Amino acid sequence: MIRATASFALIFALLASANAFADSNSGCLATSPPITWTLPSTPGTPNWTLNSVGLKPTVPISTVPFSATFWRRPECASQLLMTLDNSHGAFELTPFSVFQNGQWAPLLNLIVNDPAIYGLPLLELSAPPPITISGIVDFPDNIDASQAMTIDYTPVTLAGQGSVVSIQIPAAAATTPPPFTIGPGMTGQWFDPNESGHGFGIEVLPGNQMLAEWFVFAPTGGPTWILGTGPITGNTAVLTAIQSAGSGGLFPPNFNQNQVQNVPWGTISFTFSDCNNGIASWQPTAAGYTAGSIPITRLTLPAGLSCQ
Repeated sequence: MIRATASFALIFALLASANAFADSNSGCLATSPPITWTLPSTPGTPNWTLNSVGLKPTVPISTVPFSATFWRRPECASQLLMTLDNSHGAFELTPFSVFQNGQWAPLLNLIVNDPAIYGLPLLELSAPPPITISGIVDFPDNIDASQAMTIDYTPVTLAGQGSVVSIQIPAAAATTPPPFTIGPGMTGQWFDPNESGHGFGIEVLPGNQMLAEWFVFAPTGGPTWILGTGPITGNTAVLTAIQSAGSGGLFPPNFNQNQVQNVPWGTISFTFSDCNNGIASWQPTAAGYTAGSIPITRLTLPAGLSCQ
């Protein structure tokens, strides 16, 4: 397979000027429509439950019992989730209060995967029928969901406030992310922005293999392309490369595959630190080429693929 290197260099330059970089998935759930995620009905662990069972306010405006279980997903410590169970009865005017580092805020809304009640107002939970629902706690800006906090629930009565129940939620535990590994989402075009005009087309193939096409220029000038394949190990792939040679390669319909030879070129190695950054290094055996390396960054991500 032969590509037009000069045209590919132009594509690299145009895409670079358009700043067409793909974003990686941070692991946090979207908090604005459209909502595509669904949370499990059972809270994750660890979790902390604020339970109103046993509260008996006099002449209540709010109705109990209910329970609110808070938890975090390990993929995103900056979001606090809540599973709210008022399946035993509805309640109104539910004043949840959040305290953190001397700051106070009301807990008013829950972001849920339901277009009818996307920003579920916790102050109006008597509106839907009794439910058990999970969502993302919608904190104001002065509250950091990853840090320790206290959450109170205070029933309201005609005579004033009733008994308060409170839970302590610790700060999210520090986690060491797993080592990055090459997956299908690494497929795309990669280049060094400081050397825009040549770059790599990378494909992750079945069987834990990588294919790379380097659209570059020969040591004495003129476009050339180098093709390599090899196994993937963790965040690294080492490819055995060949180079297409032969002056008889002409534009179709005058192309004659017998006039083109694939000759050994050397090895190309790719090591990635994340979904958008890596290093390409090479060790040529072909005459005239020198060993080297460059940092590479993602230029494109094919539609339908994601990297995380």
